[in-house]
Amino acid sequence: MNRDTPDSTKPDRYKRPMSVQEKERLSIQHKNWINTIIFHSIAGFSMGTLIVISLIWFDVNHIGTMVLSSDKKIAFIALLIAGFGSTFGMAVTGTAIWFKATEDDT
Repeated sequence: MNRDTPDSTKPDRYKRPMSVQEKERLSIQHKNWINTIIFHSIAGFSMGTLIVISLIWFDVNHIGTMVLSSDKKIAFIALLIAGFGSTFGMAVTGTAIWFKATEDDT
């Protein structure tokens, strides 16, 4: 296909080159999104880790007793932290993306 021939399958906004200002604006916007995702992922994972520590420390439903009396306590704690941390990390990150997307629309 010749470059001079218009491609009817692409919207008009993809046919023009981006200006320097648009590139800078998008670069800043992408950095803001990535920073938001990283920060909230770490915050959610930390919340999940604190919940696991609290469950073990306060011996909720004898979970702490079962875990600490086992000979594989490190593996159990690591599995609990991985499960709770990833779940809370994804939930907090998803919520942050949701609110940031609605914030950027206004």
